[in-house]
Amino acid sequence: MWSEPAEAKVDWALVRRAQAGDNEAFAQLVERYQRKAFCVAIGLVGDRAAALAVAQESFVEVYKYLSHFKGESSFYTWLYRITVELCRNRSPHHRSPDLRASLADEHAVTVGEALQQLPDDDRAMLILREVDGLSYEEIAAALRVPKAVVSSRLFTARAQFKSALDALRLDPAAGGAEET
Repeated sequence: MWSEPAEAKVDWALVRRAQAGDNEAFAQLVERYQRKAFCVAIGLVGDRAAALAVAQESFVEVYKYLSHFKGESSFYTWLYRITVELCRNRSPHHRSPDLRASLADEHAVTVGEALQQLPDDDRAMLILREVDGLSYEEIAAALRVPKAVVSSRLFTARAQFKSALDALRLDPAAGGAEET
């Protein structure tokens, strides 16, 4: 088992109980992480309905394969790996670059539009790092890449995101952008 803070120990206890057939323990895991799974999904698929579907499907997969979880990573990392994979496997027609329906704030829409311009892997890394606060090690585990790849791709992703955001802010005709 990994060495992590008290929250991870609570997760591990809930996982063990759920593996033993305790449905209430599984429900507690869902309650603890459903919002985070949804946030990752909306950042990757860009559509509220699709993100809800992915988040729900993530927990179906977690339930289905819970007996295989051995605690080699945190539950949190494992869930995100599943969520990201489900987002990657969605067909392109399920993606919507327009986040207005799920993000009311103009600045959030602009940020969302800039994120949608990034390649899927880069967008996933940025969300996992900047929104969810995962460490480089956790991101590497979630995306199944070496830590050095995370570091270099995050550097590139941040630069691409900044360029996309700057372009949207300079072009008031782009959806959600404002004149500066």
